[in-house]
Amino acid sequence: MTIVTKKTANVELKEGPIEVRAQAVDGWNVAFECWPAGDYRPLFRGLPGNACGAIHFGYCLKGKAKCTYADGTEEVVSAGQAYVLRPGHTFQVLEPFENVEFTQLTPEYGQVGEVFMKNFPGWLKANAKMLA
Repeated sequence: MTIVTKKTANVELKEGPIEVRAQAVDGWNVAFECWPAGDYRPLFRGLPGNACGAIHFGYCLKGKAKCTYADGTEEVVSAGQAYVLRPGHTFQVLEPFENVEFTQLTPEYGQVGEVFMKNFPGWLKANAKMLA
């Protein structure tokens, strides 16, 4: 058995209140994430459908987020709820959000990471006041 904790996971992203700590385990990404309220949809621009192509399994520890799918369906997840996000989603954080998320390490997920990080500097500049 492999144990991953927030303390032992690698810091993948840290910018103000945004923090993503993650570790790969047997073909899966185990992530501990903190996101302030905001619109994260622009980070997916450039992906097919301008949306995440991965499936995520997670548990919301704190806060509330809304996922919007390419077909217009919206789902809200709140503290204390487990969730499954299907491919074709984007997200907005409605209340400061903390979660633990599990994502299979697939080529689609790799593409999401590349595009997300490419878009992140511009998104960060546009949202600097929110992160101060």
